[in-house]
Amino acid sequence: MSKWQTIRHARPDLERYVRSELHHAASDGDVARANSLLASGVDPALPDDDGWTPSHIAAQALSVATCEVLLRAGAAVDRPDNFGNAPFLRAMFAFRGSGEVIALLLQHGADPNRTNTSGVPPARRARTISNYHVPQRCHDLPLDDGERTD
Repeated sequence: MSKWQTIRHARPDLERYVRSELHHAASDGDVARANSLLASGVDPALPDDDGWTPSHIAAQALSVATCEVLLRAGAAVDRPDNFGNAPFLRAMFAFRGSGEVIALLLQHGADPNRTNTSGVPPARRARTISNYHVPQRCHDLPLDDGERTD
């Protein structure tokens, strides 16, 4: 097993792929199911074995409505996964031109300079993403050294 593979542990609150029903609702952008699960008491911050919360999944799926539901339910906007990446970075990597999820996360206090375990903040990472729209969307984000991403 490589150092990058996660050891999977049996957990009764998660299915065999170590994701909860709320993770799946977030992935599908199923707001009604997410609301129902949250109303039944499902924890909006429950991580899978890689530390991904439903917010990480919704951000990567670029589901604005699901991100909004999770944030209203108390999901932490900057909760890191096991590699130190918050939902904001997941939204940047998945970005396909709209930027609504990125804007929503920033409105809720996402820190564009929060470093991951490699010491790289999302605002700086925007410079290295080959997707043309990411640096364009993030050009006004201040970097921790005062520079801008453009």
